[in-house]
Amino acid sequence: MTLYASCSARDTNFYVKFCDEDEDGSYKVLSRGWLKASHKAIDNNRSLPYRPFHPHVEKELLNRGEIYEFLIEIWPVANLFLTGHRIRLEIACTESLYYDFPYAHFSALSFGKVNVYSSPQYMSRLTIPLIDSTLDFGGGETNIHFANRPSNYFVTKGKERRYDRDFNVR
Repeated sequence: MTLYASCSARDTNFYVKFCDEDEDGSYKVLSRGWLKASHKAIDNNRSLPYRPFHPHVEKELLNRGEIYEFLIEIWPVANLFLTGHRIRLEIACTESLYYDFPYAHFSALSFGKVNVYSSPQYMSRLTIPLIDSTLDFGGGETNIHFANRPSNYFVTKGKERRYDRDFNVR
C-alpha cells in the first residue's frame, strides 16, 4: 500500500486492515499491515514491488505538516469475494484494545492529527493482484478447492450465513 500523509506530530503509527465487507456492512479482517512513520526508510535492494522492506536501523522523525510517502506492507492473503461483497480498507493511528484484541499493538498516546492525501500528485493507493477464475463444481479436475461456505474466523460483526454452491446467500 502506498499512503501519502502528513502529521502534526513528529511521529505516528499506521495500522491498516484489509477486510471483506458484505451487503449489510458486516466484515471480516483478512489481513493487516503496520508501520511506524519514523521507520519509513526502505531498503530498495531487499524490497519487492508488493513487499517493501523496512530495515528499522534508524529513526527519522517527521517534519510537522510535510507530506511523506509511506509504503506499508499488508500481509499476503487469498480471498474469494462473493457477489455483493466489497473491499473495506481501514487506516488508523492506533488499534482498539476491544475490537482488535488479541492483535492490538500498544501505541504512543500522542499520534497527532494525520491528513491522508489522494490526488494526481499524491496518489495514495492499494495495489492488489486479481485472479479471475471459473468455479467448477461439476467434478472436473482442478487444483482449486472451495469450502461449502466462507470462513467466519475473523468476523467482527455479523451473523452466520448459509451459501449455495454458487456462493449466493440462502
